[in-house]
Amino acid sequence: MPEISADGDGCIRRRCIDCGREFASSIEQRDSYWCPYCGVQRSWECWFTPVQKRYLDDALAEDVLAAAYEDVEDVLADLALDSEGVIETQPRRTRPPCAPLHELTVDLLGVPVPCHPEARLKLASGWASARWCHLCGAPVPGGRRVVGRLRLRPKP
Repeated sequence: MPEISADGDGCIRRRCIDCGREFASSIEQRDSYWCPYCGVQRSWECWFTPVQKRYLDDALAEDVLAAAYEDVEDVLADLALDSEGVIETQPRRTRPPCAPLHELTVDLLGVPVPCHPEARLKLASGWASARWCHLCGAPVPGGRRVVGRLRLRPKP
C-alpha cells in the first residue's frame, strides 16, 4: 500500500491547483482544504503535489500489474496440475512493499493559524502569514505577503 510520510513536524506537502503554490499542513485527513494563499476550497484529492501524483500513479500501476500476474500464475498452476509434469510452475514471488514517499518541507516556514492554534501550517519563506485558514477557510487577520525589505537613508 503506498504511503506519503509526514515530515518531522507531522506535516505533508500540498499544492494548490488554482494558484500553484505549495504549503505543508498536518497529515490528518479532511474532506476538503482551503489554500492559505488564494483561499480556494477543494476536496482532499486535489492537493497532491506532482511528485505525490506520480508516486501514487506508479503504485496503482504496480498493483494492477501484480494482480494480472497473479491471475496468470493461477492459470499456469492449474495447467501444471493437469499437464502431468510437462508444465512446471515456479513458487510465487512475494512483492516487496512500496517504500513510503518522503517529501521534504525544509523550504517552508511554520506560521500560526489563529482560529486553529493546534494546527500546523508551513508556507513559502516569502510569506509572513496565511491569508486564509487551510482548515476552515476563515480569513486570517493581518495576512500579508513579504516581498522585500526597504531601508530608507537620508539624502546627504
